[in-house]
Amino acid sequence: MKQDISQQIANLSPKQRALLEKRLQQKKIKRPSSSIIPKRQPSDIIPLSFAQQRLWFIQQLEPDNNSYNVPSSFRIKGKLQVEILEQTLNEIVKRHEMLRTSFTTDSDRQPIQVVTPFQPFSLPIIDLQDIANAEAEVQRLVIRESLRPFDLSESLLRLILLKLSEKEHILLITTHHIVCDRWSIGVFLREMTTLYNGFFKATEVGKGEDNKTPLNLSPLPIQYGDWSIWQRQWLQGDLLDKQINYWQEKLGQDLPILDLPTKRSRPLVPSYRGKHHPIALSPALSDSLKAVSAKKR
Repeated sequence: MKQDISQQIANLSPKQRALLEKRLQQKKIKRPSSSIIPKRQPSDIIPLSFAQQRLWFIQQLEPDNNSYNVPSSFRIKGKLQVEILEQTLNEIVKRHEMLRTSFTTDSDRQPIQVVTPFQPFSLPIIDLQDIANAEAEVQRLVIRESLRPFDLSESLLRLILLKLSEKEHILLITTHHIVCDRWSIGVFLREMTTLYNGFFKATEVGKGEDNKTPLNLSPLPIQYGDWSIWQRQWLQGDLLDKQINYWQEKLGQDLPILDLPTKRSRPLVPSYRGKHHPIALSPALSDSLKAVSAKKR
């Protein structure tokens, strides 16, 4: 019975769920708990998740900020079927709405997500076979792509294939953190491997055009936009007030400045030109730190 109620709530439109929530609050009835995130309706406006809203705000302050670029590069060795890789990448972009999402504002100047309908695309290829120092050119292109800022109102996915030889390629993938994170890159790579192998096998057995979508991946039950709507509807009322009050209490006073010993004074405007200093820890100390991190508080 509980599952039936949850499913009924999941099938309501956003307006209907909001009305139900209001009536439950008026009658002081605790709403039924539900772990089901419903699919949105095609006409639904997609708000930003709270994490996305933070990143969007930062980008409005500094439009040329590239600190939230998520660059990745994969060296592919062996005979590569470029046409199949292109087909694979098209399928991934078609499968994941986030890779077709940009951001704009509504009539109230509030940021919203815009999912562009899928359109097949060609994979840009840069041929480096005749370049004298190809690896240096690879590094230059990797740095160039990783530093090139995104306009959040446009596509937030850049794909480039560098061809070093017939048996060696490098795939550059660059996204913005507002649509992707490092975990997502792992998902991207796993799906790319699965789909490429599926398309390749279909071609090998002569199916090719008859098997455009290999049955290697299960359909996605929801997209990120569905979750964004659910999060906004879930985190409101008393639950939201409790969270806000907690952080207002923690951050409402004068906060101490993190006064680390440095060679230079703290700049008024951050440059984001950070560096790292590696240190070696003993095995015993490393094990102790891991043990402390694994403890439940």
